[in-house]
Amino acid sequence: PKVLLQGQGKDFVAVTGDATNLYNFDNGWVTARDVSHVSRSLLWLQPDALVLMDRAKTTVSGRFKRFNLMLPSNDAAPVVNGDRVVASTPGHQRLEVRTLLSSAGSLSIQVEGPTLDLPDSMWKATLDPMSANKSNWTGGYRLRVQNPGQPAAVSFLHVLQGYDAGGKALATQLLRSSSGTPMTGALVGSTATLFVDDLSQAITSFAVPLPAAAHRLLLAGTVAKAAYTVSVSVDGQGARTLHVSAGGTQRAGAHGVLDAALP
Repeated sequence: PKVLLQGQGKDFVAVTGDATNLYNFDNGWVTARDVSHVSRSLLWLQPDALVLMDRAKTTVSGRFKRFNLMLPSNDAAPVVNGDRVVASTPGHQRLEVRTLLSSAGSLSIQVEGPTLDLPDSMWKATLDPMSANKSNWTGGYRLRVQNPGQPAAVSFLHVLQGYDAGGKALATQLLRSSSGTPMTGALVGSTATLFVDDLSQAITSFAVPLPAAAHRLLLAGTVAKAAYTVSVSVDGQGARTLHVSAGGTQRAGAHGVLDAALP
């Protein structure tokens, strides 16, 4: 695996990594070489929100691609409500995980536990570190998101937010480009986060329908220190559109993130 970009801004941390080689295997007797791409881009919006963009491709269909996340449980199963899962810690804090995207259609969103299947129950790393029973290998809960159709390419977008008992998570919304370079991201509160769908594709220009609540852009996965032009248009009905193009006066940081205020 390799880290492609990493760094931090005034109130965020950004990392993009490629783990493709971890999913291929050849020992001379057994060969598994169907995985052509696995990568993750993340933005930690300090202090309490994390946006994850996962990309997975195989050379053929019929290979599962899954998003797995171990959850705190406080000795009670996390609650699934549509595309949201809320888990509680022993200290009564909450973790909300929202599944915003599977690029290839319908999703299966499941919470498994407190007894996990045999291969997974063999490993302590799969157990809930906050409340799992280490003596009988139970007490762990796992979120598993997958596309049952097992297409050759799938992207996942998740927003994780932590908050205290009595608090609530920031509002989130899926963002996708309507033209130009394919982009995907999430509005978290008033911050629009965007990632390039294909890491091999350079960002030339794109447009994204922009919610009224968006007042800041964090564009991740750009060329480090590259220049861009960012603008927002408003049509006759008041609908806003974000426009970004290569070249201009606004520069991404060494971490590959363009941080721009939006009017």
